[in-house]
Amino acid sequence: MEGSIKFKHPFPTPLSVRSYLTYFCDLHGALKKKQLKELSEFCSNPDKKSKLAFLTSTDGKAEFDAQIHAPMRGILDILDEYGVEISFDHFIEAASFMQPRLYTIASSSIQKPDVCDLCFALQYDQVSGGKTRIGMASRFMQKLYNLQASGKPVPPVRVAIKESTFLKPKSKEQPVIMVGPGAGIAPFKGFADEK
Repeated sequence: MEGSIKFKHPFPTPLSVRSYLTYFCDLHGALKKKQLKELSEFCSNPDKKSKLAFLTSTDGKAEFDAQIHAPMRGILDILDEYGVEISFDHFIEAASFMQPRLYTIASSSIQKPDVCDLCFALQYDQVSGGKTRIGMASRFMQKLYNLQASGKPVPPVRVAIKESTFLKPKSKEQPVIMVGPGAGIAPFKGFADEK
């Protein structure tokens, strides 16, 4: 159409609703005030709508921290508790996208050219009501580990590999001081594999 604006889709299309919710939408991630404000517009209960609006205000900062941020409440929690009735297109606009999880490779490509080891910790957080919330990536990694440990096939995983900036001395005799740059022990495990 002449004069029409090209819309850039935030994810590949065509895409089923199930695929969007499974692979692109962060249903449990921490909400930002902007998202809460957008959701409040679709709340039909006036008292709950006012409460959501207050939580997004400057005066509501302490309550937002206590009721939304600290207990790690996600978009599904708010939809359920506040009776927010939102169309799917508005839901897509209000929801967060899953962010990539970054890991440092913990193996040597010289010693194991066809294997990529990772070091990671499973994240379990205690939230209000005595519930335990498991991190999204932790749940996924645990599932992959269980499949592998039980001898079942592990599905392919989409990854992007960035060239390492870690360099070890050419001589194996030269002493090395290792300082963790935020990646934990992962790069050092790869160094140790080569030593």
